[in-house]
Amino acid sequence: AYKTGALARMAAKIGAIIAGAQENDVEKIAEFAECVGVAFQIQDDILNIMAGKKWGKEFGEDIKEGKRTLLVIHTLQNADEREKKRLLEILNMHTGETKLLQEAIDIIKKYDSMEYAKNYARQLVENSWNKIDKILPDSGAKTKLRMFANFAVEREF
Repeated sequence: AYKTGALARMAAKIGAIIAGAQENDVEKIAEFAECVGVAFQIQDDILNIMAGKKWGKEFGEDIKEGKRTLLVIHTLQNADEREKKRLLEILNMHTGETKLLQEAIDIIKKYDSMEYAKNYARQLVENSWNKIDKILPDSGAKTKLRMFANFAVEREF
């Protein structure tokens, strides 16, 4: 929310103000943009542990950097003590060793954390869309905005 979400929130808020939207609507539009930004980042984290040539980033970069992503948080909340400890050990190593990265990813996958994160991102976008759907007039731009929000969550690169 304080990274990708904040930038999206400010851009949308400025646009809504310039367009003359009511204050309450400005906040709903800003919240929607922030949620899309957060959902985009969640999908980015998912892709990071599935990275391939199409992705264009280093495989497991977030694990190497020791980031506590939603994937990691969910895993830590659900894993047994041994696997929690092991995942934290690997994260704290800041290692790029493929075998260790894969071990961490296997623990994350075991607890369905990728699916949890994907569903969380989808729900975030859906809930925020429902708030602005009523205030935006039907138009091609509205359709494209909805498509963009869905793309942020469903993209594979």
